[in-house]
Amino acid sequence: MAVQTTYNERHAAAYPGMRANLVPETVISRTVANAELGFGAVAVQAAADHEVAPATDLETGDPGGIVGITVRDQAIDPSSPNEYRVGDTAAIMTKGTIWVQTYEAVSAGDPVYFVTATGALGKSSASATLIPGARWDTSTSGAGLAIVRLG
Repeated sequence: MAVQTTYNERHAAAYPGMRANLVPETVISRTVANAELGFGAVAVQAAADHEVAPATDLETGDPGGIVGITVRDQAIDPSSPNEYRVGDTAAIMTKGTIWVQTYEAVSAGDPVYFVTATGALGKSSASATLIPGARWDTSTSGAGLAIVRLG
């Protein structure tokens, strides 16, 4: 058994998929289909009822299939600690505030878009799909962690 011999001086302020604060929220459960879903990732409707898939399964510009953003789960299988695997029950936030990774600088109040080909989140609309009712709650000066407010 390995023994930990080094420790970080400070913990990270946030992680993708972490709840940002205690505003009222709605989180639903859905089964992951097709491919793994990282935490803080856009989840879209899969072919079957009560199933979700990665954003890459959605056609560009079709916001009707967006279900929400995946919530980090500390009880997930430790062999895959940063994602839900196919068949897992994922927690999906449909309303509330959640930390996500951005691929560009964002400003509080900007609309939230994701690149369908990669699932990356940002504020640009070129080759991206708008998440209806979502806005950036915090700003970044480049790629980094920011809070998205849903609903």
